Amino acid sequence: FDKRSGIWNLNAGIVEELPADLILGTNFMLEYNAVVDMKGRQFALQNEMTGQLTIVPLTTYGNIHYNPTQVNVITLMEVDEPNAMQIDPPDDHPDWQCEKGPKSYKCIRGYPPEDNVPPCEKCRLKLREDDEWLAASSAFNQEKEAWHTNSWDKLRKKRESDEKIDEAYELFPKGATLKPNGQVVVKNMAIGEVGMDWTKYHPEWRPKKEKRKDILYYHRTAQWKGMFVDTPEVVARIHAQQEELQEIKRQYQESQKQEAQKTNTYQVDVPYVVHYQKMRKVTCKIEDEGCQIGDDYVEWKDIRKFQQDFTRRPKYQQKPYHYKGPDTQCWCGERMESPKEHCSICVWKIQTCRTITLLPDEKWETRGILQARKWTPKAELPTPVHQGFILYSNEDMLICGQEYVPTGIEIKVPEGMSAMVSSLDNTSSYIVPATLIQTHGQIKVPVISTYGAHISAKQPIAKLTFLQIAGAQLVAAGQQKESKPSPFMKNLTPDQDAQVQALVKEYDDIFAEDLIELGQTTHIKHQIPTLPGAVAYSKRYRQSWENEDFITAEVER
Repeated sequence: FDKRSGIWNLNAGIVEELPADLILGTNFMLEYNAVVDMKGRQFALQNEMTGQLTIVPLTTYGNIHYNPTQVNVITLMEVDEPNAMQIDPPDDHPDWQCEKGPKSYKCIRGYPPEDNVPPCEKCRLKLREDDEWLAASSAFNQEKEAWHTNSWDKLRKKRESDEKIDEAYELFPKGATLKPNGQVVVKNMAIGEVGMDWTKYHPEWRPKKEKRKDILYYHRTAQWKGMFVDTPEVVARIHAQQEELQEIKRQYQESQKQEAQKTNTYQVDVPYVVHYQKMRKVTCKIEDEGCQIGDDYVEWKDIRKFQQDFTRRPKYQQKPYHYKGPDTQCWCGERMESPKEHCSICVWKIQTCRTITLLPDEKWETRGILQARKWTPKAELPTPVHQGFILYSNEDMLICGQEYVPTGIEIKVPEGMSAMVSSLDNTSSYIVPATLIQTHGQIKVPVISTYGAHISAKQPIAKLTFLQIAGAQLVAAGQQKESKPSPFMKNLTPDQDAQVQALVKEYDDIFAEDLIELGQTTHIKHQIPTLPGAVAYSKRYRQSWENEDFITAEVER
């Protein structure tokens, strides 16, 4: 062949006798995607430069010789059939059982199993039916063996009588075999069916004549249906149960997520950085990967990077670090000569870190049956008194009408109780109505004053009392029926709980925590098409609160 169109990397070797005029090594064949068509007396090599196939005619042809111990991957080509790569692809062959040839599974034959080559459209359904038939046949043989073995084992241990052996051999007689048409056959007699047929895409598997049915044919059929294969009724019922379980789990996860958001969401008052006399109320939500501060989401790794930058000192004879001038440099490297200059990026970083430092401490303190923690350093923890606790104000406020006084603390209510605030004794300038309060987040006390009242910081303002609420009753089984029980709660005695745990531990291989552990199918049932040329999401531009206030004022003006 003409070698001038490319470099073919031929291998040379020493042999005892001349086997052929030209030897093409396996590596060479694989590198250039060689296709040998023995029937058409030609082979093709893919040009390295152009990517096109070069057809080379063969004057003589014979068998292909190779040593399988020295070849890693080789695709065997059949002499009587077109090759899988189709040097001359046919236009239309409706009589072919495979898109690659007249016989089935030509599209996947010759590939190693690890390549996981998908079958063509003509072979796909046939291959799936073949796999389902093999799985059902294996399940039937295992079930028959289990019935025979278990019945003899129980008889040997004298736990059951001979009737169980007779029942096992009556349901699964010796020589019973599951056929592709769904019937179980013993010699020339059909003794039952399993409710499924695997001859839709394998017409050659259908029996030529109908077999005579056994007297217990319908009795065995009633027991076998749904045992080895899932009938349409069983599949519909399983899907309905899975959807119900998914909905219950989704509702439970949603409630858990809402509860977590309530417990991890805080509202803090943060001073501005440049205009430090101004304050802003910011909502913060703590998550595992970061913190949502107002409209900005900042990851914890970024916050740690901010803290490292702020603790960095300037090098020798460099200007000191600061977020504003004069005669300073910011942590971004920008120099500021005027007192009116400031770095907006560094201001945003400082206000982010300042907001993080004002979040409540994770340390909870115990006061009797009450657990509380401070939201602000100047907050006062509740003081235990007779039948309750004293709450203190966290700010200086002038009450005119009805106001909510912040306490600067968060509490944990004991299980089975609710929290109520009420007025203290000897308070004439204001009253606190007896009210049940929300216990997630910072506690705020409703205060009413008709003629005006001044409340100072750390002043006692209300009394906190815990009330018992109705709880779940523990009753014996059958005495009480709940209309809609909780899906993930249990009311069991210690003995019952121990028995359930032992049972679950003994058969832990058949219990799944969720539907993910049950595995997933390789058949695509749903597909979400994406729009071509969709615009990527752009992150929100971050800026300081001073810039936000300025832009808002300009828009309103």
